[in-house]
Order: sequence, then structure tokens, then C-alpha cells
Amino acid sequence: MKTLFKVSLILILITSLSSDEVTLLNAIIPDFQVSEIAQIPAGKGRPSISVDGNGDFIVAWTDYRNGNEDIYAQRFSDDGATVGNNFKVNDDIGILMQRFPTISADDSGSFIIVWEDDRNGNMDIYAQRFSSDGTPQGSNFKVNADITSTLQGNPSISVDSSGNFIIAWQDERNGNEGIYAQRYLSDGTVLGNNFKVSDDQGMVPAISEDDSGNFCITWGDDRNSNWDIYAQRFSSDGIPLGSNFRVNDDQGSNDHNYPSISTSGIGNFIISWWDGRSGGGDIYAQRYSNNGIPLGINFKVNDDQGSSNQWSTEISANVSGNFIITWWDTRNDDRDIYAQRYSSDGKILGSNFLVTNTGDGLQRYPDVELWNKRIYNTWEDDRGGETGCAIWANVLDWNDLLGISDDAINQTPIAYILYQNYPNPFNPKTIINYKLPARSAGGPITNYVKLSIYNLLGQKVTTLVDRRQDAGTYKVEWDASDFSCGVYYYRLETGEFQDVKKMVLLRLYFAEFAFCVIRN
Repeated sequence: MKTLFKVSLILILITSLSSDEVTLLNAIIPDFQVSEIAQIPAGKGRPSISVDGNGDFIVAWTDYRNGNEDIYAQRFSDDGATVGNNFKVNDDIGILMQRFPTISADDSGSFIIVWEDDRNGNMDIYAQRFSSDGTPQGSNFKVNADITSTLQGNPSISVDSSGNFIIAWQDERNGNEGIYAQRYLSDGTVLGNNFKVSDDQGMVPAISEDDSGNFCITWGDDRNSNWDIYAQRFSSDGIPLGSNFRVNDDQGSNDHNYPSISTSGIGNFIISWWDGRSGGGDIYAQRYSNNGIPLGINFKVNDDQGSSNQWSTEISANVSGNFIITWWDTRNDDRDIYAQRYSSDGKILGSNFLVTNTGDGLQRYPDVELWNKRIYNTWEDDRGGETGCAIWANVLDWNDLLGISDDAINQTPIAYILYQNYPNPFNPKTIINYKLPARSAGGPITNYVKLSIYNLLGQKVTTLVDRRQDAGTYKVEWDASDFSCGVYYYRLETGEFQDVKKMVLLRLYFAEFAFCVIRN
């Protein structure tokens, strides 16, 4: 009864807010729980997401509901409605270990899930094919063809538009870690044999292919006595194009690892990875043309200042070449999911943004798929913190993350704009974005800017900006840790412009019935 009463208080609080106060972000499908239970140990769920040609999507993850690690999945229609229930993917009997799935779907909705599997007494790579209605096609099949007791792990899969697919994985059959791969036809027929990709040692591969079936595999490689990012291109018939090449362009003994890769429809590709060149952990990326020529140099993705860490990056490009990179991030003193959008020519679109709508708990291990101006996200989440982690997901609008369209993002603003803060409601930090034009009605390029916060009574509680600023786009963070929950207003003033918007500092406490009631 005590637990039910606490939940009721939370529901009353949330439903009492007006519609503009509960706008968390401009999501097509807001945050929702994918896994039917929340009993996944922290750092173990590792979900993967894939989208078909109709916008329907599937999420797969490592699940502990049976007392051991199994692979489960869930299908969804394009509006986020569940199609059936969570279903078990591995078909073995017993308490064996299956974990770390990756999933890929073709345009028709058929999909394949691949994972690490311990059913033979050592880790192998297994996979399962499914038709577009979720019916298993045959049974689980082993991918690695060696007959030794060595370990295989960290699989990655890519499916082309016709349903043909390639699986890559980390393999110790030669006495050290290397990268191997296997090609298949859409009906599961094996094309050739397992083949080695890396010239030297390697781990944690990622794979992607273009519409013509050409593909590229990337991995972490320690041939230079520290971990670098290497890659190898292949033609559609599996012939290597050139040799292994290094992706990170820095010099020295810094480590780089855990890459992700995505390919546009015309074959241009982008690789992102964890990078230690700054002494901590950042997310870096590199763009390539379809013939493997680097486009520009390595670039840093996370825009935070200081010593926070970023991990577990994933990347997705759409057919036109626009791409998004996501990762988990400690800049807010916990772990949140952040992302960054880019145009097809590598131009940054807006700023880093929070993917989830919660300030509660830890969010880790994201995956992302960009399709038809929709950003499909999944991640591991322990919001609530009482029953373990669950798998969550959402779908965001590529053109309306913060009320900012691509057309409004440019180097020279032509009008004053004060954007809605993000996230909203928030706890305890939020971001306020605004733009100052080069000229407005003949006014000066330099503006004297004040950005202030007011409480519900109209009393100023703090000033965030009070200085001259040149034309441009600005981002300001408000840390409201020392303020009580409630409704606040933020006001931007210049010599020619002023605007006011409302935001909500919302804190939910589950202990001793403590709660915050917000009234207009």
C-alpha cells in the first residue's frame, strides 16, 4: 500500500501540469520501456535497434528474466505500437550464456539477430533469421566455422537492401584476437568461408555496407603498441579493396577503441570511436568518400568543456548522407545519452543534445538508427533505481529536436531567436539556446545581452548572461541545484529584442513520501 501511494503521488504531480509544462522534447514517440521487466544488471542489457523500409522497428537485448543471460527482442510498428510481446531469440535449453546482440533489418522487414553464445562450452557466434512478420526462419545457426575451443565475441551485422548480409566478429582461433567475417545470401546460404579481415590483432568490430553491397569493417587494433582504429573496405563479392588502414590521425601513444560505422546510400561512410588523445575520453569521427578517401580530418563530436568522459558511441547515416552520432556522457555527474546531428557534407547541425527525457537514474549503451528524418534510439536505463535496468527507446524528429529546423541552423543568424529550454521539465540542469543576428533593422553587430531567470512571482532569482555578445548562436546551461522545484521564466533582453519562455524544475523523490507540487 505504501508503494502504491507513492506512485499515486507521482501520477497526480505529473497529470496536474498543463500541456505546455510537460513538453519534454519534440519527440515523435516519447521515451517508453521496451523490456517487459527491469531486472537487467547494470551494463549488461546492451540493446540494438534496426528499422525497415516502412519505419517499423525491432529492438534486441540481453535479458535476465530466466535467471541467466538470454537474447530477447520486441517488434514495433512505425507509430510505436508493440507488435506481439517480448520474445526469446536463442532456442537452446538450459542456463547457458547468450549476450550482446546486434540486429539488422532489410527494406521488406525481414531481420537477423546475431549474438555471443556459450552453448558449446566456449563463446561462439550464433544468429537467427526472421521473416517480416517475426516468424523464425529455421533455427539458430553457428557463424564461426572453426572446430576449436577458442573464443569468439562482439559480433556485428549488416544487411543490404536485398536481404543479403555479412557478420563480423572478434576471433581467437589463431592464438590472439583477430577480426573475422562471413557473407550470406538473403535465404541464409553461406557464401564462401569465414575470412580474416585484420592483418594483425583486433577487437570489437563494426560493419556497414552500401546499397550495392560494398562493405567496410572497422575495429580496435593494437599493432602499434597502443590501440588505434583500423578499417578494411571490400567489394560486394567480398574482395578486399586495398589494405587495412588507420582511421585516427593523431600521433603518440594514446588509445582509441570501440568504433562504430555507417554508410550512406552512395557509399560514403563515417566512423566514430572512443578517443583518448586528450587524456580523458572523447568521441571522435572521420568521414570518407565511397572510394575510401578521407574527407577532412578527425573531428571531435562532444562539445562539453572539462574532464567529463564519453563512451559507447554509435552512428547512423541515412540514404542522403546526413548522419547522427550518439554516446553516453558524464558531463552532468551521472550517465546520460547525448547525440549530435550532421549534414551530408559534415556540417554540424545545432549542438550536442540529450536524447532522453529524464534526469532520473543512469542511461548507458545507446544504439541509434536514422531513417526518413526520424531518429530511432534505444538504451539501457535504470530510472527509478529499484528493480534494476530496463531497455528503453524513443523516436525523435530530425528537424525538430529543440524547435530548430535545419533551415534555421546557419552560421549567420538573420533574426533574434530564443528557443525553448531543453530538457523541460528538468532536474537540475537545463540548456537555453538563443541567436543574435548580424543586423536587425540597421542595428549594430554587437548586442548587450541579458538572460535572467524569474520565479513564479516575477522576482529575478539569477542572471545567466549580462555582457556584450557578437552575432551568433549561443548555448547557456542553468544549474538549478540550489533552487526549489516549481515554474520559472527565463527572459532574453537586448537593445532591440526581448522574449520570455516558461520552464519547469521538477524533482521526484521516492523516499518518505517527499514530493514537489507545481501549481500555476
